[in-house]
Amino acid sequence: MLAIFATACVSAQLTHPSNDLVVRTTSGLVEGTQEGRVKVFRGIPYAAPPVGKLRWRPPVAPTSWSSIRPAHLFAPACPQDQEPDETRPLPPMSEDCLVLNVWTPRADSEKRPVMVFVHGGAFMEGSTNGSYNGAVLANRGGLVFVNLQYRIGALGFLELADVGGKEFENTGNLGILDQIAALKWVRANIAAFGGDPNNVMVFGESAGAVSVATLLALDQARGLFQRALLESPRAPFIVTKTRATRIARQEMKLAGVSTMQQLESLSWQKLMDAQEKLFNARFEDTSFSPVLDATVITEPTQRKIFEGRAATVPVIIGTNLEELKFWEDGEGLPLSKLPPHVIAKHLEPLLGETATSTVTSYINDNPDHTQGEGILMLLSDLTFRMTSIRLAEVQSKRQPTWMYFFTYRGGHFGAGHAAELAYVFGANAPHGRVGTEPERKTLLDQIQESWISFARSGNPNHTGLPDWPNYDTNKRVTMEFGIPSKVIDDPYSDQRKAWINVPFDGFKPDIDQASGLMTIGGGGKYWKWAETDQ
Repeated sequence: MLAIFATACVSAQLTHPSNDLVVRTTSGLVEGTQEGRVKVFRGIPYAAPPVGKLRWRPPVAPTSWSSIRPAHLFAPACPQDQEPDETRPLPPMSEDCLVLNVWTPRADSEKRPVMVFVHGGAFMEGSTNGSYNGAVLANRGGLVFVNLQYRIGALGFLELADVGGKEFENTGNLGILDQIAALKWVRANIAAFGGDPNNVMVFGESAGAVSVATLLALDQARGLFQRALLESPRAPFIVTKTRATRIARQEMKLAGVSTMQQLESLSWQKLMDAQEKLFNARFEDTSFSPVLDATVITEPTQRKIFEGRAATVPVIIGTNLEELKFWEDGEGLPLSKLPPHVIAKHLEPLLGETATSTVTSYINDNPDHTQGEGILMLLSDLTFRMTSIRLAEVQSKRQPTWMYFFTYRGGHFGAGHAAELAYVFGANAPHGRVGTEPERKTLLDQIQESWISFARSGNPNHTGLPDWPNYDTNKRVTMEFGIPSKVIDDPYSDQRKAWINVPFDGFKPDIDQASGLMTIGGGGKYWKWAETDQ
């Protein structure tokens, strides 16, 4: 175990703290810190370190401790590799990373609403180490905020059943099992932190939103949360076992091993080196996803949701106007310069003879009336918005559902992917910046109060926002979060209707159809296609 925890259980050296900063969990006492108006408990283990024989195994309960355990510092992030163009240094990392953090106004017997956040990062990056600070939401909403870490990349989503046998049949979804374990910890322990275990909202962004959609569909997660909020879930939610196995074998090849025994003997650093090569070789942000493995995920999650067999809880779903601007500006992929005929050819398996006219409609009818912006909007709809609309369509028939569309083009990435996080979390969001202008502050207030109201009551409406009706397939009422925020019916309806025959059901489009242009568009394949296919 890391040095960060080496002295965690040595209570003899501690001055006995005030009672409201020491909380008893099912594993032992933890000591938090007072920071402003909230109490913070960092690095609480919800599962044993997944190391040694526990690597590539489902999470198990942590070993109990008998002394007061300081919960003052963030734990290391789960292992991940540095993206080639990423300028921010990675946080300290360790396989001993299955922890969560709690922010609460008081650790008392009050039953406050609970918000549990699942971070994004394409299932291969991200952490809670300094990001997604819950202080603002906990203080502003008078609620308990929790964020959690889960295994990602090759340690959390590597499908190894065909390589290692039945013993490894869960490996493609270990990250999801970690999330379920964390939610079970919340149910068992959050009352001691002043929270209500029967009023839990789980929410996530990007891969975190896909995780929330997956949790909606899994019987193992039933009853662990009462509301769900999905910010920009990617299409599709899962990948086939065949594809995931192919990626696992490629990871092993790049790591220079051929057997399960050799794979288990590798350090996590060697695994991350191979993962970086995997990313660069072909799969990029589609390298890892939840897997239809017939063990953890026994049937397609979207199909189960569409058929009404998922959790029936109130839901908010939304996307951003120009999601793909994040990849173009942040990762240097010249997506807006993709030739229209190349895009049309990519879309033919989905749209048939209407592919060319669909591309043309996006180019001619977008906020800037430019070809580049139209292409970014089309790719954003293909990869994010349409799957969210399909989810809202089916959810709205069975339980209260609200739809939003974030359109404010502030910050470096405009209304790109993850831009709304700066307005959910404020200055501690990993991407974007709110700024100090009064209009931006109004937008932040509107979004934070909506998320808080939804966590509290299951309804996002509040006095600082125009009335936000439920979504349905007649009017398709959507809250446009912008300056000003306003309610609109069926935004960009012509573009939505262009996809009307594409089910976005987890199979059509598949992950390569939905994200192929995004992940390979800057890597040469499509440029060569454009040059030869005139």
